[in-house]
Amino acid sequence: MDLSNIEFPLRRPDGGYLGMTTLEEQNWCREYTKSRFKGNGALVELGSFIGSLTLPMADGLKKAIQSGRLGAASAKIHVYDLFYWHRSMIPVVEDTPLSSILKEGDWFHEVYKANTAHVEELLEVTWGDLGKETWNGSEIEFLLLDCLKYDEITNNVIQSFFPATRPGMSSIAHQDYFHFYEWWTHLITFEQRDFLKIKEAVPDSGMLILDVQKDLSGYCQNYDPQRDYSTTTAEQIEEAYEWNFRAIPMDYHQPLMAARIWAYVWTGNPEKARQLYQDASPEDRLSPAFQDMKLYCDTEGYPF
Repeated sequence: MDLSNIEFPLRRPDGGYLGMTTLEEQNWCREYTKSRFKGNGALVELGSFIGSLTLPMADGLKKAIQSGRLGAASAKIHVYDLFYWHRSMIPVVEDTPLSSILKEGDWFHEVYKANTAHVEELLEVTWGDLGKETWNGSEIEFLLLDCLKYDEITNNVIQSFFPATRPGMSSIAHQDYFHFYEWWTHLITFEQRDFLKIKEAVPDSGMLILDVQKDLSGYCQNYDPQRDYSTTTAEQIEEAYEWNFRAIPMDYHQPLMAARIWAYVWTGNPEKARQLYQDASPEDRLSPAFQDMKLYCDTEGYPF
């Protein structure tokens, strides 16, 4: 893979780093590591893509080190990714030098390495399958999740990484919380409601930040490592979304509504999904969240 003629790090026209994240969440991550991360536990990023959140976190760490707020020893980002190029990634690199280099099925670890080369001293990168990777056991202060795309990954992350968080110290960031596809994040957050407290929703992004209030290790030990979210009952779905609609600010309800519909498609109840879609207001059906969900169902051939 010849990357010699590409100028790294890759940027977007809005000044942000190239990737699937918004400028607002990149800025949030930069400010967090610059001003709020204390270095009392590890900083862990699960699912990095080409580094659009790694890089602002590294920017913030560098400023924290320069100011003397953090020591270099505690300023490390532990990054995990499979670095496998999927067709959903293609639109992100359209009209960039990567569009002619990468195709579905490629491994893009070299792209990530080149894109983050100027901050490599701050990174500890693991190239592996998050459905199988385990954590080293040390305490985690900040756990950034952009990887919960499948049952196997979600189950393993809950059992292998969540137990290392600590009450009063740790925060968990769900990067895709306000995206319809990963509807099970709403289910598990509801199940963890006695352990986590919603801190903030990052504006103009899909990111939700939660603070750990109670020890999650017991919950994680009892979590079914073979859990199949397609077997979730309608009662469980409704209970989870009733809580989410109460707990999450109204401005973020349309993505939750779209995810609730998708949950019924996923669990084999297209009739209920269709009913919820038809019952939604015209304004809701025209929202980006609903449009993305409906387009995905139509494109992928899901009954709806």
